[in-house]
Amino acid sequence: MPIDGIGFQHHTTGKDAPSPARLRALFRAAAGIGLSAAITEMDVGSTDPARQAHVFGAAAHVCASAPNCTSVTIWGITDRWSWLGPEAEALPYDEDGKRKPAAAALEQKR
Repeated sequence: MPIDGIGFQHHTTGKDAPSPARLRALFRAAAGIGLSAAITEMDVGSTDPARQAHVFGAAAHVCASAPNCTSVTIWGITDRWSWLGPEAEALPYDEDGKRKPAAAALEQKR
C-alpha cells in the first residue's frame, strides 16, 4: 500500500516550539515528494497563556496556508485530562473546561 501522507507530532512547549518557518519547510518538504501532511497530537506546555496561544495559532496558520496540510489535531481538550498532567497547562481549555486564549487562536486560523 503506498504512503500518501504524513503526520507531524507536535508536542512542544512555549519555549522550544518550532518556528513558523520551520513548520512551513516541513510542509514544503512533504509536498515536494507528493505527500499530504497534518499536524497531529498537538499540545503546548506553557504557563504563559499568550505564548501558548501564539504557538497554537502559528501552527494553525501555517497549516491553513499550506496546500497539502489536511488538519491540526489537538492532543486532548482540557488540561485536566492531558497526558502531561494538568500542571503542564498544555491544552486550549483549563482544568475546569474554561476557554484559554489558545482556543481563540486556533479558531481564528480556520
